Amino acid sequence: MLISRCVRKIFKGIILMIYFFCLSIRVFSSQDAFAQTGIPTPKSGWPKSTGERIFSSPVLGNIDGDNSLEIVVGCFDNRVYAFKADGSLVPGWPKQTAGKLFSSPALGDLDGNGSLEIVIGSWDFKLYAWKGDGTLLSGFPVLTENMLYSTPAIGDLDEDGIDEVAIGSVDGKLYLWNGDGTLVSGFPVQTAGAIFSSPAIGNIDQDFSKEIIIPCSDHKVYAFKKDGAPVSGWPVTGTEAFYLSSPALGDLDKDGELEIVVGSLGGKLYILKNDGTSLSGFPLNLAGSIFSSPGLGDLDGDGYKEVVVGTDSGKVYAVKKDGTFLSGWPVQVTGEIISSPLIADINADSQVEVLIGTSEGEIFAWNKEGALLSGWPIVLNNWVNSTLALGDLEGDGKAELVAGDGDSLIYIWELGEGSFNQSLLYWPVYRGNSKRTGLFRKSDSYVYGDANDDGGVSVSDIIFIISYLFKGGPPPLIPSSADVNADCKISVSDAIYLVGYLFKQGPPLLQGCAE
Repeated sequence: MLISRCVRKIFKGIILMIYFFCLSIRVFSSQDAFAQTGIPTPKSGWPKSTGERIFSSPVLGNIDGDNSLEIVVGCFDNRVYAFKADGSLVPGWPKQTAGKLFSSPALGDLDGNGSLEIVIGSWDFKLYAWKGDGTLLSGFPVLTENMLYSTPAIGDLDEDGIDEVAIGSVDGKLYLWNGDGTLVSGFPVQTAGAIFSSPAIGNIDQDFSKEIIIPCSDHKVYAFKKDGAPVSGWPVTGTEAFYLSSPALGDLDKDGELEIVVGSLGGKLYILKNDGTSLSGFPLNLAGSIFSSPGLGDLDGDGYKEVVVGTDSGKVYAVKKDGTFLSGWPVQVTGEIISSPLIADINADSQVEVLIGTSEGEIFAWNKEGALLSGWPIVLNNWVNSTLALGDLEGDGKAELVAGDGDSLIYIWELGEGSFNQSLLYWPVYRGNSKRTGLFRKSDSYVYGDANDDGGVSVSDIIFIISYLFKGGPPPLIPSSADVNADCKISVSDAIYLVGYLFKQGPPLLQGCAE
């Protein structure tokens, strides 16, 4: 009897030991899996070799109509490559140009058929546009009068539902083409210097069409309207040349209007208001020349966007709207920073991180306090001077990081379960989005009726319009979103129209100002 009781106790003890052992393994495995989120793991099938060095920054988009994103990048072997997520080439690619490709590809719908075209400038003086299957878009390539270092920006400037393409050339001309390859009336416009940086597109003067902003080597930042006329108050003259740094557009002070952010060769970071005057605290002197294009995002969660930019001194800065540095910044790396930052949550902590490549072949990821993440930096054998790209290539909730380097290789790393956070995808590619507009938006499109830019149409948009019209409230960031009756102005009739739409089964919201 005593022996049997002892055996039962021993048996129970063994069972409990096994239970707690299994539980500890389960907890450890769960913690280990969480710890792996945000830590880069090379993706199977990668890297892929191209024919030459990669100065061009990759872009991600669904160019072939399947359920995944493709990777498109230019190369110094005069070719544009398009890869699928598994590393295979998209049928019809790569495409050959007659000049080297420093320019980065942009994606947009130039012919209005709902599919993406791929647009890039070349040193052969031409701007190319291909369909997703690799065939040339009708009317392209188009010929300019000099080399194209600049990356094209794609946007619907005239609100006709079809995108236009803007790009600058080394002889100082800014071009704007329609989707059929014809020049928009009033273009090209001539600046007084050379254009190496890339244009930004956004509505900076609160009218009903977008403007084009372009820095130039003549120490000036220009802003042009859709007909080629200069915006009032522009160009703005700085104290030194603007080279590769390209402008970012975003509402930094929450006044409902876009600011323009750009860096100069002399190390000055400019933040300009839409009338050409400087935001208080700027320009700000940074250490080194600024080749990097700034990225925008709310790092500290206070509701205001910070500016992140690198310099050739190896410093990466996070700057607040008043010109002060975010706590923990700048951070210092070995080598130069030529590439531009990404800003996104990559480790499922609901806070954004900053990623950037260096001239020493390292890729860093820091948290909002400037602390290096576990598992970083990634170390390659050659420089990473082009900008990284981040996205969920296969729609599985896992983010992939794409990089090109000086050894002619394209790399992809997986960042683990839950690493793709759409709501905190602030600046995931060069110029902020696949159209390369430089405009801070979580989406390339907007919702008609969404006057307060919160992603939906509700009574809060009516209140927002009333506040703007009668109480001195901020204007809609995108005027067309509030012009729901399409009469080319924002008035009380738009608020009444919204009331009818939301509560009285009134007519649908109208799209496009009928000028």
